[in-house]
Amino acid sequence: MTTIDIPIAFTDAFIAYAEEKNESDDELNIDVAADRRTLHLCTVSPVQTALRLTTGDGGTVTAEIGTVELVRGPNGEVEENWYEDGTVEITLTDPVHAARQAVECWIQTL
Repeated sequence: MTTIDIPIAFTDAFIAYAEEKNESDDELNIDVAADRRTLHLCTVSPVQTALRLTTGDGGTVTAEIGTVELVRGPNGEVEENWYEDGTVEITLTDPVHAARQAVECWIQTL
């Protein structure tokens, strides 16, 4: 599988729907990594919840929700360990529907 850039339209729709579904008084703190490969959903250092999009055989796109653990090596380098919590196949031609599916997948992992 290959990780792909997260489209802006998907990001905007994801954040809007996540805020709509948020039942807490706490504001969501969702942001996109500078390389647009990861959508950070919740950070409690050194662990965070994140979303990434991957492509597979046949041109399918999968939204992966995972827990990312940042581990510092003996020489100070930081490595990310990704633990998959949930996945859903999406169609990026309809970013609003795709984002809603991804948010629902994220909710199921909570």
